[in-house]
Amino acid sequence: MRLITDDKRLPRRRRRKAESSGMSPQNEREEAELRLSMAAANQQNRFIDPALAQEGLVDPTLMAESDPQAASFIEEELFPAVGFNPAGGQDASKYAWSAATVSDLASAFDPSFQGSSRHSDYIRRGFQGEGNYEADKISKRTDFKPGDILFQGRKDSAGNPLGPQSYRQFKKDAKGKGEFGEQEGYGSHSDIITGSGVDQSGRRYYDVQGGNVGDRLSVRRMYADELAKRYAGRLTQ
Repeated sequence: MRLITDDKRLPRRRRRKAESSGMSPQNEREEAELRLSMAAANQQNRFIDPALAQEGLVDPTLMAESDPQAASFIEEELFPAVGFNPAGGQDASKYAWSAATVSDLASAFDPSFQGSSRHSDYIRRGFQGEGNYEADKISKRTDFKPGDILFQGRKDSAGNPLGPQSYRQFKKDAKGKGEFGEQEGYGSHSDIITGSGVDQSGRRYYDVQGGNVGDRLSVRRMYADELAKRYAGRLTQ
């Protein structure tokens, strides 16, 4: 289902493996980040075309939701995990699966995370102080971390807002105020930071993963200034 487009294409990638320093996790945070990294790698593997992989092309962002392999993963694993079972059956090409994708990863990081088929559900909970995640306004100086859920507003094809757009509007909505405050849910999108590292120039980067971006899995490497420009806020621990 095409809900969000991303015109920033990734270079072709090799199969991702969970990063390891060769040492066992030393604390609960490291254990959580390792679980998240492994869950992210598992998602990517489920979107890799075996035929293309045999030819040396291993890229999880190429397989569309309509591919039987991707559709099976979305409909039989991601949707059921968040209790999404609409009348007429689960259809990856008909229903948005981005929130279920993030929920799968966030639940690996924090097993107590309450996933949902709607981004708005866990965004609101973050503002309302429910669970371990809390909402935070981001900037170029934000200390981003693996496990951070990054959220943003959405608009329809005519440019009309489908939900809150700014951090202030998201915060107001969580109090039941604003244009969408009394609605059951609203249009939005979120991704999650699955890892980080330092590039050759010494700049820290963040690996960001999400779903249903151009009908595909989204895997991007971004920097703090790019995150601050793209997203309205984050849910963090």
